[in-house]
Amino acid sequence: MSDLASRLNSVASAQWWSAWDASVILPAFDRPAWLLLIPPLCLLAWWIARRSLSGWDVSRQMIHLAMRCLVMTLLCIALAEPRIRWRADDVVVVAVVDVSDSVPSEQRELSDEFLRASLGKRPPEDRFGVVTVARDAYVQSLPTATSPRVDIGAAGQSDATDLRKGIDLARAIVPSDAAGRVLLISDGNETVGSLSSAAAALIAAGVPIDVASIEYDRSSMVRIEDLIVPAWVRDQDTITARVIMKTERAASGRLTLTLNGEPVDLDPGTPGLSAGVDLEPGLNVLSQQLRLPSGPVHRVEAVFQPDEEAASIPQLLRAEEVMFTSDRGRVLVLAEDERTVAPLVSAVTSDNVKVDVRTASSAPSTLSEWSGFDAVVLFNQPASNFSQSQQESIVRYVHDAGGGLLVVGGPESYGAGGWIGSPLADALPVLLDPPQKRQMPMGGLAIIIDCSGSMSNTVSGTGMNQQQIANEAAILGVRALSRLDQVTVIAFDDATEIVVPLTTVGDPAGIARRIRSIGPGGGTNLFPAIQAAAAELAKSPGGVKHVIILTDGQTVGDPDSGLAMAVDLKRRGITLSTVAIGDQSNDPLLMGLARTAGGRFYNVKSVNSRAVLPQIFIKEAQTIRRTLIWEGPAFSPKIAISGESLRGITGPLPGITGYVVTADRGGLSAVKLRGPEGDPILAQWQHGLGRVTTFASDASTRWNTAWTSWGSFSSFWQQQL
Repeated sequence: MSDLASRLNSVASAQWWSAWDASVILPAFDRPAWLLLIPPLCLLAWWIARRSLSGWDVSRQMIHLAMRCLVMTLLCIALAEPRIRWRADDVVVVAVVDVSDSVPSEQRELSDEFLRASLGKRPPEDRFGVVTVARDAYVQSLPTATSPRVDIGAAGQSDATDLRKGIDLARAIVPSDAAGRVLLISDGNETVGSLSSAAAALIAAGVPIDVASIEYDRSSMVRIEDLIVPAWVRDQDTITARVIMKTERAASGRLTLTLNGEPVDLDPGTPGLSAGVDLEPGLNVLSQQLRLPSGPVHRVEAVFQPDEEAASIPQLLRAEEVMFTSDRGRVLVLAEDERTVAPLVSAVTSDNVKVDVRTASSAPSTLSEWSGFDAVVLFNQPASNFSQSQQESIVRYVHDAGGGLLVVGGPESYGAGGWIGSPLADALPVLLDPPQKRQMPMGGLAIIIDCSGSMSNTVSGTGMNQQQIANEAAILGVRALSRLDQVTVIAFDDATEIVVPLTTVGDPAGIARRIRSIGPGGGTNLFPAIQAAAAELAKSPGGVKHVIILTDGQTVGDPDSGLAMAVDLKRRGITLSTVAIGDQSNDPLLMGLARTAGGRFYNVKSVNSRAVLPQIFIKEAQTIRRTLIWEGPAFSPKIAISGESLRGITGPLPGITGYVVTADRGGLSAVKLRGPEGDPILAQWQHGLGRVTTFASDASTRWNTAWTSWGSFSSFWQQQL
């Protein structure tokens, strides 16, 4: 602990607060080596001038020599690529504090003491914020110059360390009107993510990063280095699990193994299911035979409990691995209506392929669960049916685990289903934003966010307040729009502020920065905000216009006047949905507004707002995304590229009467079938270890009646998996 204190004190003595204490413009060069040529070139000019200017008087010689040196100096400066760097008056310091299990509580307390002490040296105009990081990163306090605090609230799961998330989040909350610095306090034991890549991006953005290393005595530490099991096994096979442990000195404890969550009896001759283990200094390998039950996926977990509690760090005493059973191929089809997906299921089911049909609510939630299937089919699924974590797991399932993904279209899919800007969007072989040449009809969306004092309430288990969660959910809704759509964001307490005037979604990152600037405070006056939203949407030429209101509904003003506004919105062709947040929300008012204006009403309790709000905003953004759907006379897709996925398929293909418009991604993406405007209908590419296939139309009778009775219907879909 003393070593840590000295390190932290040395950082404090560096006074990183005062590193930006003056407003000054400094020159800098990207290629400064060219400046080294100035002295020799000037010397060369003098040597040449001795002969060429020898007949002139001394004053004229000096003038011409000075001009030549000036020209060569300016040329070298230009080759050195000069730039101007601005140093601001104020500094914003964001501390990223590691609160994972690998950091002992004593060191955490010392880190807190250091931060409190350093705040005493802070110039009063400088701002300070705190981000905590473990498995996830959370903003504990936004940068502020008024009474900054270092209190650590709820920090989420602490059984892993992803320092990259902490650095990325710290960078995101550094405002653009001040010089930013990041202070990382950690032991450096990251288990996921890449700190080096995040730090490189931070430095490239011009934000310096200081590091306070947490060090402590590890001589008595015991840790599990690895858990080794076969990646693939036969059904009901017997395998050997090897637990590799390391210790610096002799230690003892008890080892527990679980198989699919059930403890394994490691020592039948003694009470209990765990086994006593004596470890020698260095590496120790412990082996155990396991009989596997029937099933596609098996999860093995090893946990060691040392006898010396002081030497244990739970994060380092646990390991988990997953095994898969190689048997009949398994395909997971996620669809909301079994009748519409029945033709596709019948087409791909065979003696070698077993199809499991589920709704999105029963979809896997972890990578190991997704990996239990050889391929996954998303059948007309909107993004709002899946959490951010599930979407990220699907991408990892394809990219890292080598799974196959088939995305089948429909009115709820692709860009029309809110997938624009989602984690899955970058894994698809097509772009979900329509091409500029298509000029699809745009839509207009107004987001109204309550920023009254009640939004400052902390949401249990998140480390964030209601305002922060609402802001982030609104950002996800904006990202689900296409760049041709228009959006306006309005915040209200006892006054109304147009945070984002009506604009096209060409710069979602800039819109996100403005939304994150919304902070809680003041009373609640909702109805002027509705009037402001109507005025902004009146400027939009979009054919579809929609308003989303997020508030607790506890507002001043006559409720009847609000309902009259909702009637007027509907008359203008503007729909309105309301999201009631908080445990004391005025549900009757908000429900009445939504019903009157032809929208939807959602009731969200504080405890689950972080999980529910993003899906609501993405779903509501879909209201104006219907413009991405093409429907018309039947056309026969043209075969652009033949190959394995179209083996034995020849034209003309059956007619299609509708599809969701997407754009070519280029690169390694291969568009196999195209529509009448050249839009991709069938596209494929390799994404990491897996393959992704997209079909922009559906596989049912809505748009593909002729296909379901086509003789090659089964072989076509079997070749896409």
